[in-house]
Amino acid sequence: MKWTIDWRESYTVLRFEGDLMVGATQFFETGVIPWLKVPFAPIVLDLSELRIIASAGLASLLKIRKAAINAEVHLVIVKPTQEAWRALEMARLNELFAHADSVEAAAELVTGGLS
Repeated sequence: MKWTIDWRESYTVLRFEGDLMVGATQFFETGVIPWLKVPFAPIVLDLSELRIIASAGLASLLKIRKAAINAEVHLVIVKPTQEAWRALEMARLNELFAHADSVEAAAELVTGGLS
C-alpha cells in the first residue's frame, strides 16, 4: 500500500493505493488518524485506487469514521474501484460514509463549495 498527502488551503486529500488487507491496516490507520487531529481541516480520503478492501480494511474504515466523529472532522471518501466498493456496500458501510465519485466532488462536500 502506498499513500500521498495533498494539503490544500481548506481541506486535505489523503490518497491511498493498493489493497486494504490485514497487513496494511495499521499503515492505513496511522496515515489517517493523525490528520483527524488537525483543527479545522476537513479530510478527503481518496480511495479511488484501492483495489481490494478485506474485512480488516472495513474494520479500519470504521475506526477512522469513529475517530473523525470524535474529532468533529468532516470526512468524505472518494469511492474505490468497483470491487472494493462492492465490499463496502455488502457491509453497508457505504451508508455510513459521505462519499463522492471524484476528489473534486468530495472537496465540494467537505468545504461547502469553498474549495
